Amino acid sequence: MIEEGFMEDLVSDTDIVLVETGSLMNTESRPKAQFPLWVVNCIIGGGIPLTLQTEFSGRPQSGKTTSAYQTLAKYLQENPDGIGLIIDTESSVDMKRLVAMGIDVKRVVRLPSISIENAFGNMFKMFKKLQKARESNPNLSIMVVFDSVSSGGTNKQHDAAESGNSVLNAGSMMELPRILKQNTANVFPFIENLPILIVYINQVSTTGIGSYVTKVESGGGFGFSHNMQFSLVWGTPKDCYEDGFIIGTECDVAMKKSKISPKFIEIPCFINARNGGEIDEAASFMKYLQKSNVGLIKTGSWYNMNETMDNLIEKYKRRIDEERVQAYKGNIRRLDLEKKIRNDEELQYLLQIALIDFIDDKFPPQREINDDYQLELMSKSSIFKDIEGDIKDEETEQKESN
Repeated sequence: MIEEGFMEDLVSDTDIVLVETGSLMNTESRPKAQFPLWVVNCIIGGGIPLTLQTEFSGRPQSGKTTSAYQTLAKYLQENPDGIGLIIDTESSVDMKRLVAMGIDVKRVVRLPSISIENAFGNMFKMFKKLQKARESNPNLSIMVVFDSVSSGGTNKQHDAAESGNSVLNAGSMMELPRILKQNTANVFPFIENLPILIVYINQVSTTGIGSYVTKVESGGGFGFSHNMQFSLVWGTPKDCYEDGFIIGTECDVAMKKSKISPKFIEIPCFINARNGGEIDEAASFMKYLQKSNVGLIKTGSWYNMNETMDNLIEKYKRRIDEERVQAYKGNIRRLDLEKKIRNDEELQYLLQIALIDFIDDKFPPQREINDDYQLELMSKSSIFKDIEGDIKDEETEQKESN
């Protein structure tokens, strides 16, 4: 039997720390940035922790940058001491669009188009300054949107362009992959000491001349996921029409890699052109719940949530307002249900709670990650009551029955 205090003595005079005090994933010491798809938040425990390097990859116009900016907006709203950095290698930042998406631009800085090496160098300098500033304000954190790694040139390429020469033969083909791998590997020491979320936006396909099409998973011809802890891939976008007009774009998102959850696929992402080109969270959520392998919403000529509401009443009967939940039962037209989900915050909470139960039943270990977020949703809902008290009573009863 290991004696008390032995582990502390063992790591003394080293840089090694105890796991229970030095873990970064899913801890209260690290805030989370909510993602603009409720399904993803229900899978990963409420948002992406500020301790990850993430990759958003996919085809052009599929929703990668929109998702990153909406995540940035939510992060800044939830973290008053949060700062945003946009590494704008594509020179595409539009301040009016950022404001329209709810981003507090006074807390966001932009790095104009620059070489990949200098982009990482500037980012590292900013991290060092934030580490120093946290001595007086320990709540400081940062989210970085790197838009994009697939369009930034190298120092050699920039030098060739500045000299009036073609960049085609400036540096080897594998120079950029090496630069990305080495620099992303050196982000981790900063993550140890500073709440950081970095979203690297990456394009994954290139159409050549004629019938020649190159297909790569990420990085414009090279692998990029080695240093990524969370990777979302957007599928082929499809335009949605109404009365001859394009009203939005729809595609599926897949979790290709995740160190905070199981991998999921076919998560609908609908970008609504009628609300400024933002992700329509309610419509995307409903599309997922009505999938045949999920089935929290029954489809047909009429839609209903009867079984889902009955399950919630049965599971949470000690802490739920049964009469109010019963009121959500009954047949309803698809568009009317979508409108109800969009406008009824209580229904949003109920369906997310039900989805978390569904996910946890499929992947029981994820319950440890999702419990806190589910309790947070319950505490926001007026349909649930005395959450903490009922949980303690249930735990006492469970111990007594054992």
